[in-house]
Amino acid sequence: MSELDLQLNDLMLAGQSVDSVVISGSGRPESHTIQLDVLGELLDLSLALRGAWEQSRYQGRLSGLEVYRQEAGRWTQASASQISFEAPAFSLTQTCLQQEGASAELCFGVNRNVADRLSAEFSLVQLSLDLLDPFLQGNRIESELNLNGRFTQQGSRPPEAEVSLTTTAGRLLTADDQPDFDLDPIDLRINLANDQLRLI
Repeated sequence: MSELDLQLNDLMLAGQSVDSVVISGSGRPESHTIQLDVLGELLDLSLALRGAWEQSRYQGRLSGLEVYRQEAGRWTQASASQISFEAPAFSLTQTCLQQEGASAELCFGVNRNVADRLSAEFSLVQLSLDLLDPFLQGNRIESELNLNGRFTQQGSRPPEAEVSLTTTAGRLLTADDQPDFDLDPIDLRINLANDQLRLI
């Protein structure tokens, strides 16, 4: 059995300051665990991976995924998801993060099969738009955002995608005794096909 303990401090990655990256692990290729912890200017991130190599195929279990950014708060993984890789195919089953202290949830998954078809799906539900308040000069928004989409691409063919964005009816609460405003709901749908982008 082998063990890994690696810590890197004061890094610059893609123009972003990273305070520390800590990687620890133990085991053998056929059965191992890895823990990753990142503290940085852009975000803090933690995750755990338990996996195994069997010849050219890798299978793993992703758990403990946690992401923190001051403006968006802390997001934690609701349940473990599965990772697999056998070139050129790979997949990550649906992975969901829940916002701490709120009802928002972000889910995503991705798959590429042996026929070189890439597909991905994501959804973001019940995200309070009060996260925009720090940028609104004392004004506040009462509304929620819902977003979902899918992406597919076969080999080198043009990609296809669909994205749906909606917001709930809400209020813009202004500062300094100014009048408040009602916000109508938004329902926006975007389709990409044959290299053409359309609003539906």
